[in-house]
Amino acid sequence: DYARFLLQSKVEIVAVLRSLVQRRSLVSAYFDEGRSFILTSVLQVDAAADQLLIDSGRDEAINRQVLLAERLFLVSTLDKVKVQFSLGRLSETRSSGLPAFAAALPDKLLRLQRREYFRLTTPVTKPV
Repeated sequence: DYARFLLQSKVEIVAVLRSLVQRRSLVSAYFDEGRSFILTSVLQVDAAADQLLIDSGRDEAINRQVLLAERLFLVSTLDKVKVQFSLGRLSETRSSGLPAFAAALPDKLLRLQRREYFRLTTPVTKPV
């Protein structure tokens, strides 16, 4: 049962997506019913415009396939916690002068934290 991991609040979804931007996390974007994917990253999140920008791929043929996809399924990790969300059809745009894709913000996002308290790595310091 993944219901307890599902975020549906726009504020929470935007916060997670902005964390992906800040940490420059790699995102796998699956399309064509999971048969194809590109590695990308979330470039910008605009809550007021209800839009996010993701980086386009280097291969123009694959970028054209991405633009034809009805739905994309995106997967990443944030603090060792799996993050999943889907996007509808993308459109071409630019970000900082470079090609990018634009999409409406997802209406739900799965943050799959399987432990009540997840483990963080502690920094190793030299004893005094």
